[in-house]
Amino acid sequence: MSCAEPTQNTIRIDAADDQGQVVLTPEDQDRFVLSCRDTVRCASIGLGWNAISDEIDAIVRHVAEWAKSQHGVVEHCYVGIREGHLVVLVMPVGGSLRPDLASTLTELDIAIAEKFQACPCDVLQIPGSSLDDLSTIAYPQGLAHVYGKRRSPEQVAQ
Repeated sequence: MSCAEPTQNTIRIDAADDQGQVVLTPEDQDRFVLSCRDTVRCASIGLGWNAISDEIDAIVRHVAEWAKSQHGVVEHCYVGIREGHLVVLVMPVGGSLRPDLASTLTELDIAIAEKFQACPCDVLQIPGSSLDDLSTIAYPQGLAHVYGKRRSPEQVAQ
């Protein structure tokens, strides 16, 4: 435990604050949002920005490989940030929710949580097949398309 005296520029982050968020801005200005609890957790285990960034990249690779293994079931898969956490958005083939995909997504969610502790991540099945369908869940322009046939801007709105 640190005993340094707080100064006027001291920023206090309380892990008990379950509503608060911290915006981290590294030198490249690529902002990242963490909850107060996750910020304290990262600081207490000594994770730096590079470790968090590396873990995000590893999650994206893991999800892309998983989605490829679900060919014929998953049409598109996106990774982005929603409410201060990473989110994996899975759009099933046919555009309708698939109850048979739910247990597979739960397994993916558990695998990500066990393998990657620095970045909390939610896995969601989203009905539809366009970016407009995603806009009710996350900001589409902030999502990385990690699986599925890429579409032109004209096709995206369909």
